[in-house]
Parts: sequence; structure tokens; C-alpha cells
Amino acid sequence: MRSLAPDVLHSARSQNSADCVIVSMATIFNLTYSEALLVCSSIEPHVLTRGLCTADTVRALEVSGIDFVRRAPGTFDVETSTGMLDVGPVNKRFADHTVALWAGRIVEYDGQLWLHAADYLHNYMQRPHGLIEVPS
Repeated sequence: MRSLAPDVLHSARSQNSADCVIVSMATIFNLTYSEALLVCSSIEPHVLTRGLCTADTVRALEVSGIDFVRRAPGTFDVETSTGMLDVGPVNKRFADHTVALWAGRIVEYDGQLWLHAADYLHNYMQRPHGLIEVPS
């Protein structure tokens, strides 16, 4: 399956407290919520109660044939990139949340749109832990 950064973004809406990966995947890769749930639950059947770690998210995308590039922190620009952004508190080693990053804008699971990723990160005291990027 070919993936391109969308010109128009259709933001999926959260239906559960642990579905940030599902919402971000649906939003960034132009899937329905149900399609993204199916992709994720193929790897973690309890995704709606346990969430999904980055390694499992990568496996789910690979199994589904969705094209992506995995980027480590410091190898992408949050102000211009598009993908699923893993974030976590500035004082913690691991990410604990995923948001949709669309050309430097943050789209949160509840529909919030932040025009500048840096503002979102500062406001919530988060830092990027990695990016599952839409290939250009």
C-alpha cells in the first residue's frame, strides 16, 4: 500500500482512553477508525485496554503493508514532518502517548489542533521520542 502525506486530513476521533495509536494511525494513513483498529488488534488483541507500544505499532504497519519510515529522536523536524509522533514527559525515558503530526501541526486524539508542534510539546511538557513518518 502506498502512503503519501495527505493534502486534506480527516481526523479520526477517539472512542476509548487507550486508542491514541489507533486514532493517529487512522488520521495519518487515511484509514477509518475501524480499519486502524483491525490493523492494531492483529498484533495486540487487547489494544483498546492496553494501548500499543511503538514496536508493536511498527509490526502492525509492516503486516498491513503500509509504507512508512521510522525516525529516531533528533532525525526529523517536528515543525515540518508528517507521521505518528511518539511523545512522553521530558523527564521520562519512554514515550507514553502518540499524536498525529501533520506538516508540523499536532492533531490530538480528542480533535485538538495545534498549529505548531513546539507549542504543544511545551504546553504539555512533552518531548518527541520518535516518529513513524509518511514517506515522501
